[in-house]
Amino acid sequence: MSGTKPFQLGLVMAGAVSAGAYTAGVVDYLIAALDHWEHAKREDARRGGPLTVPRHDVMIQTMTGASAGAITAAITSAALFAEHRPVLNAAAPPPPRNNRLYDCWVEQIDIAKLLGTADLDRFGQVVSLLDSSILAEIGQSALTVDRLAASPRSYIADPLAVFLTVSNLRGVPYAFSLFGEKERRYGMNAHMDTLRFAISENLGAQKPAFSIDGMQSLDPVALFEPGHSGRPAWDQLVTAALASGAFPIGLEPRTIERPGADYQAQPYSLIGSQPGWDEEPWVYRFVAVDGGLMSNEPMSLAHAFLRSETGQRRSEVELRLEQSGHRAPGALVLIDPFPNEIEYHREYWPAKSLVSVFGQMFSALKSQARFNAEELELAANPDVYNRFAIAPSRVDATGAAREPAIASAIMGGFGGFLSRSFRRHDFHLGRRNCQAFLARHFSLPETNPVFSEDNFPTALREAYYLRDREGRRIEVSVPKGSGRGTEKRPLLPIIPLLSPLDTSPPTPPWPHATDIDFVDLGRGVAHRVEEAGALMIETELRPMLGPVTAWAAKRAWRNVLASRVTAAIMRAIERELGRLG
Repeated sequence: MSGTKPFQLGLVMAGAVSAGAYTAGVVDYLIAALDHWEHAKREDARRGGPLTVPRHDVMIQTMTGASAGAITAAITSAALFAEHRPVLNAAAPPPPRNNRLYDCWVEQIDIAKLLGTADLDRFGQVVSLLDSSILAEIGQSALTVDRLAASPRSYIADPLAVFLTVSNLRGVPYAFSLFGEKERRYGMNAHMDTLRFAISENLGAQKPAFSIDGMQSLDPVALFEPGHSGRPAWDQLVTAALASGAFPIGLEPRTIERPGADYQAQPYSLIGSQPGWDEEPWVYRFVAVDGGLMSNEPMSLAHAFLRSETGQRRSEVELRLEQSGHRAPGALVLIDPFPNEIEYHREYWPAKSLVSVFGQMFSALKSQARFNAEELELAANPDVYNRFAIAPSRVDATGAAREPAIASAIMGGFGGFLSRSFRRHDFHLGRRNCQAFLARHFSLPETNPVFSEDNFPTALREAYYLRDREGRRIEVSVPKGSGRGTEKRPLLPIIPLLSPLDTSPPTPPWPHATDIDFVDLGRGVAHRVEEAGALMIETELRPMLGPVTAWAAKRAWRNVLASRVTAAIMRAIERELGRLG
């Protein structure tokens, strides 16, 4: 480790449904780049003499995730403390135990398993459109890894803070009294929830104190011994990840149990109020669904954690200075397979039918819950260097952008489940996009303190300066040393890419609809539709319609209606597959 304070990183993994394969590819390449650089720094230290690579330090302090991003964050939590081997050869991925990111997102999850009916037998009712039974199995396998034989990765904080968002359908009540009202209390329920974990090899029974803006964490902190699955802490992480990934209606909701004291320990930050229950519950239970429903890109969680390292609030002036490339001590990296692209249609015709208004209302509630004015302001400011993003980018032979960039984009994000070739493409595109991001964008002015002469000697810099397509150094304005005016200074990479990782991975072959066995898919859809529909009639309609009418409805469903629904679904899938070209 160098003498300069490490540059702090927060990884933010956005919701993605099946495009979690893309996020997994990005993370896989990031681990490869950091491992390769750390190995080169150790070799420099062993040999002595002049440096051959930059030796400044980067430290991943926290990871936050929503939906599929939460699942990827959980898998990464185990991988970072394990014998993880990146996919350096697309034709020969490592054994499953040595790369759970690839194994879980590319090999294991598939539509054939999601169209099963094991959940119908287990629950005796329909809890989701797809059978989520396989997800728990994948979650457990993700934590079955080989422990690191060497010393822990020096670029991972210990403990590593992991924050997973969930939508709490029960809600936590917060109340207050109005003037003149002593008996009655007013308030509202908070439904945006977060589950927080610490991954460590050295904590033992000690409980770390995570803080946000100087206040102690309200959430439980689970202590992990990496490499050992089947323990309560790991089970909590798996459940939290699956709860965050429970896409509404499509995938199974999860039940979360946690001590009521977790909420009592800290006032709700927006209103400074304790929960409004009459008596603190010993165990607080709630049904949780998709964390992306209300917080799809949980950057504020990672930002609050990074800036609260000292446990004290810093002034707005200090925070503004630390957003500049000249001073930034850390940064957030958002991995977002489906970044929100605003489409404003000048011609708007109000649709007021019952079905239309219901759909618009749900969309409006979701969008408003995700709206974050502060993050919008920071993202729009070109002088802010503590916010970076990686999103899918694919070009054709002429260099023109191709859409969709990832195969998982079809069917509202569920497309990747249709074929292994789709997920494999998205995983390797994530690796390719991460390489481009590290090589061309993830940088700071050379005047940033992390690039001290001891860490990044002037003799090394010429080989690492960021350059445009003509080979000219890219320069930005920074304050002069005198404090008056600005000057142009070149950019240096935060994570330098060393050979062979400084060469872009090949463009993965674009998948096609012909990769799918449409006949087999149709059989699976038909079976799931028929069995789930019949069970819904039996459990949901029979109490209302009575046994005779329910029997007739079930016969009509099995003989006529189920096949029509299946045909409509298959036509919709076929239309979506047409987008792949």
